[in-house]
Amino acid sequence: MGYSESALYTKNIQKSLAAIKIVIAKEPTNMEALWIHARVCYHTTLDISEVSEVIKTILKIDPNHTGAGELNKKVEKLQDLRQKGNETFQQKNYKDAINLYTAALEQEDKKVPITFTAVIYANRAAAYKSLNDFDAAIQDLSFAIQRNDSYVKAYIRRAQCYGELELWEEAIKDYSSAISREPFNTEYVTMLETAQLKLQEQKKRSYYEVIGVPAFSSPADIKKAYRILALKYHPDKVSSSGISPLKAEKLFKEIQFCYELLSDPQKKAQYDRDLQIQMSQPTRGLSASHQHYPHHNQPPPPPTRNHSTSSNRW
Repeated sequence: MGYSESALYTKNIQKSLAAIKIVIAKEPTNMEALWIHARVCYHTTLDISEVSEVIKTILKIDPNHTGAGELNKKVEKLQDLRQKGNETFQQKNYKDAINLYTAALEQEDKKVPITFTAVIYANRAAAYKSLNDFDAAIQDLSFAIQRNDSYVKAYIRRAQCYGELELWEEAIKDYSSAISREPFNTEYVTMLETAQLKLQEQKKRSYYEVIGVPAFSSPADIKKAYRILALKYHPDKVSSSGISPLKAEKLFKEIQFCYELLSDPQKKAQYDRDLQIQMSQPTRGLSASHQHYPHHNQPPPPPTRNHSTSSNRW
């Protein structure tokens, strides 16, 4: 029993669960084993009702079991808040739904996350998405995936949010993750192909287009446009401007990269020559990178993020 108890605290939960099941199979009324089983189940199950069943068994044997009674209250509160959140969401009261989901998530011990809360994070993300707060939705979906890395619908929903922000490389990664888990889902494959086409279109922009000036513009015009965009998308400014911080971060880096090249006379001259040649050639059959971006001057990829369905809820 000591092994399974220590496994719970060292987060080696699956081994703990296996050990507990062996003990319970031999001793169905072993209170210590049942209690550890309830706690392990609480942290690992995708169906919180499973915990309630184990708690019922414990309280049937010992109605005064303090730990089981307290855990039962926590589970009931978690279920109640989630249910109210779902009902409020269905009524399209998204802000109130977010508050209810948040109250439910406050029941979680962040040191030992609960797998079941992946669903609640995903539900709250759906509410944020309905309010067009895609950054918050992406963050919640990342929390959901951290708690359940097999949560295909969370990958799909996060990919869709990335798409809303035109962060196509991130979207492609999530669609690919979903397809690796459900390889025969043709709907997901279509979503991936659409995102790949969007990325190709995005990469067709010239450096001048990124800066927001006509091709071959003067250094003065480039500098003026750059200053306006750099101020607009600067990390210190977007929090109060209503612009998505995730999208602003990507755009700010792209703008910086393109301006550094176009503000260098020699690099600009070379780029202009290459661009003039490309613009004079038929684009049919050429890859996106050869239509506008010289291969040796590709802009940097979007920053890597650590936050590693067909319906609006789960």
